[in-house]
Amino acid sequence: MLKKINRISNLLSVALITVSLLACSNANTSEESSKNDKKPSLNDVSFQRVFPNISFDQTIFMLQAPTQQGRWVAIEKPGKMYWFDATNNDTKDKNLILDLPAAGIELSGCNECGLLGMAFDPEFADNGFVYLSYTTPENDRQTPERMRSVIARFTTTDQGSSLDVKSKVEIFSV
Repeated sequence: MLKKINRISNLLSVALITVSLLACSNANTSEESSKNDKKPSLNDVSFQRVFPNISFDQTIFMLQAPTQQGRWVAIEKPGKMYWFDATNNDTKDKNLILDLPAAGIELSGCNECGLLGMAFDPEFADNGFVYLSYTTPENDRQTPERMRSVIARFTTTDQGSSLDVKSKVEIFSV
């Protein structure tokens, strides 16, 4: 029964996404379409560096802190998390939130490994929970390609300026 519900849920999700995409693609009237017949090319795209005074090592994810407008969090694959003030494009300060390896949490070193994701709890303002997804080596050091995928919850008591490594609770591990 649960498999059937999951399958129906997945089909409904695909259908909703398809309808949304079709609605967006047909949003132009025929008059607007004839004005915009030019297909975009790579020459139509440009990039502008923001925050030119700070850099990160293998940044894989950035998100805005839910309780402080203008504060952004960046996570690096090797295991460090930083926050910075995004209201100032000239900022030079990146503030360490947590360094997993320095805190004694060994991360796997393969290409698809390390600190891979982060999420703030929906009730972050009240409970201070932050969830991290990362990989660690399995206990068998003889086969270094074996790893564990972990989702762990950490707690902050200072609105996300730091995470307490002692508060770590493994939610899921494979």
